[in-house]
Amino acid sequence: MDDPNAVHYKSVTQNRGKTKFASCAYEDRFDPFVLNKNDHLRKLYGSLFQNFLGDIKAERLLDLGCGTGIYFDVLSAHAENIDAIDSSADMIDIA
Repeated sequence: MDDPNAVHYKSVTQNRGKTKFASCAYEDRFDPFVLNKNDHLRKLYGSLFQNFLGDIKAERLLDLGCGTGIYFDVLSAHAENIDAIDSSADMIDIA
């Protein structure tokens, strides 16, 4: 099998979705407070959400795949309540 895409697909499906990235200690490098520490990133994401949502102020907002909740602060400008869902219990514990 010479096709690199086919080789990758086969390795991913045989290993039940575990790629090198999924097992490379992501949680050891991820900083859940990155937006709090980096004013430039916080402004960038705030601007992106503002452009996407405009002046919407919803009663509820659903953050699917919320991870550790790094967007809560910037999303809170657009909703009274934010409900969050993530498949990782460890990420939810941090959020």
